[in-house]
Amino acid sequence: MDRVCIERRKEMPNMEEFKKAVQPLIEWVNANCDPHEKVVVEMGSAVLISEEMGFTFEVPD
Repeated sequence: MDRVCIERRKEMPNMEEFKKAVQPLIEWVNANCDPHEKVVVEMGSAVLISEEMGFTFEVPD
């Protein structure tokens, strides 16, 4: 998370309110998507992303 965003916050968001807000989206994803898809929600938009292929590399220190 962006450090400036965290510093401007007076308090952490309410976890129960957050859970209540995202529950319908999680239920929709579970009913309509496969395990390789995810939704990214930002201010003013939501994007459904399908991961077709991927792998990881070790990140050097």
